[in-house]
Amino acid sequence: MGPTLAPPTGDDSAVVPFAREMTEAAPLPPPPAAPIIRAMRPLLAAAALVLLATPALAQFPPPGVYECVSENGANLGELTLFVAGDYSFKNVDGNSASGQVASAGTDVNPLSGPLKDMQLIGVFGTDDTGKTTFRFTGADGLEVSCQ
Repeated sequence: MGPTLAPPTGDDSAVVPFAREMTEAAPLPPPPAAPIIRAMRPLLAAAALVLLATPALAQFPPPGVYECVSENGANLGELTLFVAGDYSFKNVDGNSASGQVASAGTDVNPLSGPLKDMQLIGVFGTDDTGKTTFRFTGADGLEVSCQ
C-alpha cells in the first residue's frame, strides 16, 4: 500500500511561509559576460563606423583630369572624371565624347562611351601623396595608363 495522506486540519500556518518563499522572486545576478560587453562597446562602435564609411570611400574614382598614354608612351588623350561615374574623353584630335563608368572597390568598368567602345577595363590606385593612376587593359591587349 502507498503512503497515506492525513486529512486537512484547517491549520495551514506551516505551509504559508513556505509558499510565500516560493512566490517571491529574488533578483538575478548579472550575467558574467556583462563587464566584457561593456568594455567592448567602444570597439564595436568604432568597427561599425569603419564598416559604414568604407564603402562610401571606395565607391567611385576621384574626379579630376588625367592624361592617358599607351604602353609605348604614345599620347591617347585626356580623361576627365566627374562625380558619380560620369566621364568625358578627349582624344589627341580634340574630339570629345562622354560616358559613364561603374566602380567596385578599385575596379573600373566602363558602361558607355569611348572607354567602352575601346573595350577597356581597368583599376585605379591612389598613392600616399594623393596622386591617382588608372590602368586599363583592352580586349586586343591595349594597355592604357592615365595619370
